[in-house]
Amino acid sequence: MPDIFGRRPLQFGGAFAADDAFIRFGSNVKEFGTGTGGRQNPGVGLVTQNIQFSYQQPITRIYEVGTQLTYYIAGRPQGNANAARILGPSRVVAAFYEAFGNVCNAAKNFLWFTFNQGCAGPGAGRLSFRLNHVVLQSIGMSVSAQDMIINEQLAFFFTSLEAFAGAGGAIAAAGVDIVPALVGG
Repeated sequence: MPDIFGRRPLQFGGAFAADDAFIRFGSNVKEFGTGTGGRQNPGVGLVTQNIQFSYQQPITRIYEVGTQLTYYIAGRPQGNANAARILGPSRVVAAFYEAFGNVCNAAKNFLWFTFNQGCAGPGAGRLSFRLNHVVLQSIGMSVSAQDMIINEQLAFFFTSLEAFAGAGGAIAAAGVDIVPALVGG
């Protein structure tokens, strides 16, 4: 039956909460983010406020003279990411710069972004993206006299993007230590 405005009633399509979303910077550089007992705890203390990434592949379209055929030629994909942080403890930040700023560490550097695909319970799952071979490309900072918080803007590039989905957390299935600390969780 239509509602009072003559519109069909909406149907509930499901729910999700951003509380469980988190990001994790990872590196095999020994000094970066090592927690108690030698377990890596990358990213804790980096006070990340915002992150965005994009991944694209160049595609060239060519045509053949005398036919209606068109061909696609895929180039090499590449990705870019940006993050906004508040400068936190200097030891963690210095180790982060050392790990992600050095192009020679690229083979070991990655970034995970994970979030729930539904509320906790049956049918809930996680979706995770892993950015591989991440290198810090540029850094910028700003501060306001009102609050004296040092804001940092970072730009990265990466070589490939992987997506993992499934109940119980794809990161755990991929053999990576889960550290819900930076965004939300």
